[in-house]
Amino acid sequence: MAVGALRLKWFMAAASFTLFIAGYLSILYGHLPGVGPYGTSIHAVLFAFRGLPLLFALCKSEDGEEPSAFAWIDGAQLALVCFLFVTLLYPGFTMNLQGIRPPLQDFAAMHYLDVENFLLLALATARFYAARSIDDKVYCRALCWFLWPMNLIWFFLTHVAVFKWDVPAGSVWFVLADLPVICFAAMTVFHFRFRIEQESSTHVEASALIRIGSSVFLPVSVLLLCLAIASAGHFALIPVICSMLAIFLFAIRSSYLQFRYQKSQSRLIDARNVMEMISHTDPLTGVHNRRWFDLALLREWKRAQRGKQPLTLLLIDIDHFKAFNDTLGHLQGDDCLTAVAQKLMSNLQRDGDSIVRYGGEEFVVILPQTDIRGALTVAENMRQAIARMAYPHPGAPSGIVTVSVGAATQSDYSMEDTSEELLIAADTALYRAKNGGRNRVECEELSNGDEAPPLSEAIPVS
Repeated sequence: MAVGALRLKWFMAAASFTLFIAGYLSILYGHLPGVGPYGTSIHAVLFAFRGLPLLFALCKSEDGEEPSAFAWIDGAQLALVCFLFVTLLYPGFTMNLQGIRPPLQDFAAMHYLDVENFLLLALATARFYAARSIDDKVYCRALCWFLWPMNLIWFFLTHVAVFKWDVPAGSVWFVLADLPVICFAAMTVFHFRFRIEQESSTHVEASALIRIGSSVFLPVSVLLLCLAIASAGHFALIPVICSMLAIFLFAIRSSYLQFRYQKSQSRLIDARNVMEMISHTDPLTGVHNRRWFDLALLREWKRAQRGKQPLTLLLIDIDHFKAFNDTLGHLQGDDCLTAVAQKLMSNLQRDGDSIVRYGGEEFVVILPQTDIRGALTVAENMRQAIARMAYPHPGAPSGIVTVSVGAATQSDYSMEDTSEELLIAADTALYRAKNGGRNRVECEELSNGDEAPPLSEAIPVS
């Protein structure tokens, strides 16, 4: 019922059990009449090979999103493991040609299989701990239910029953080997519903490390087998060549994986920048939005306070905008907002200056390192630029769109001053400009926390 990468893993489990059963059959039929001399030792190869499909499955990613090149590299490393197993166990064939020793009595081969079983058990347990999806947890849990009792029973049969008690092949003791298979079948066929914990947030880093590091088990297996062959003194050139091939293949895999991660990281950074720009941009007018303004104002305030530089805010409101919407409709109102925003932005002369849609028909302009005289000049230029647009406004006394501007400048700073006070001062100046007849500029200057009287009178439309 599985699909994709999970389906391949279940097929690998089926292949492992096929080799597992074939190994026990070779023990049984090795003592029946008419069987050739190799029947007493072929079980060692089959038992060794039955762990390789599981090793391949546990080294694969759980989502199956690895590139096809990784499958070829892992397959090549698995082929090296198979070749080294045959090379390592080959001397055992000649030792059993006479059939003098009972089955499973090749002590060195049993130790190699013990190491293999332990590595598979450790890898399956780690992958069960690190699995993110429920399906992969079910798969790794079933393998753990097989590998844990199998390791205990295998150790008992090989090291106690056979070596110490001299139990012959086909003994009733070997029925114990069926128990792990029954446990695995029960976990997969009958679908017992045990509680499976989702990945905890406290274990995310450890789980990710296990998932990424699982692929190292294949080259490590190659290196361990090469070490075993070299220590046995057989085929001196083989472990050198195979270990170099394993390191080379793993280096290619790691380099390509690093390349993919860097490429993905670059795409994530680009996507983050785009999302950040979208989240900080007003979708209608294309200028900055209120969220960006809250961060920018605090940043510019701290910078101006550290450098003892003046900071100016212009709060701009479109005059009689409610009447504009009531007369021409909200769609025309959106066009008017866009036109005003673009005209205001075109009047910003410096890179550090910025304009924000503060809300509705209000805009804010941040002018770093601008004193009260410069604030008045910029504000007046913007007011006149909007008036020169001559944008029709049937609901306004002048018949065109105009703006009122409240400017506030902080030139001296104290420990009690805050950026909110500057914004309040600009709002106060704007309120005074609107009450004074609109289409005008009013200024406030904050010095040592005290409000100064306005520095400009109403300026008529030119």
